[in-house]
Amino acid sequence: MRTAQEIFTQIKNHLLKQGKKAQSGRLPDCQYHCADGSRCAVGVLIEPQFYQPWMECGRVGLLIAELRKREVDQDLLNELVMHEDLLYSLQIVHDNRDVEFWETELRKVANKFNLEYDEAVFHSLMP
Repeated sequence: MRTAQEIFTQIKNHLLKQGKKAQSGRLPDCQYHCADGSRCAVGVLIEPQFYQPWMECGRVGLLIAELRKREVDQDLLNELVMHEDLLYSLQIVHDNRDVEFWETELRKVANKFNLEYDEAVFHSLMP
């Protein structure tokens, strides 16, 4: 199972590279997976072969509750449970903050969870 640092770095890099919220034109809410290939903070952890539309149920805590009711990839479920607080914080950044503030907000999440924010990775993602 991956560490909080590994999860944070993967999601941070994904969000900064994507540079937009994962939203469908038909729904105002953010989505785990969108038809255009964009994904939210938690959605990046859900591999396409495991994704199902019923997963679009809201915050990570609700997703965990739904996954517990179904036959799903146990590694995914265990990872979500283990890092639920971190994932919720990252979901808030993606869903509730404007994209131009993501870097600042991601730094706050890193500080809150005592994680490193890799500058070199961020600057290599910039166009």
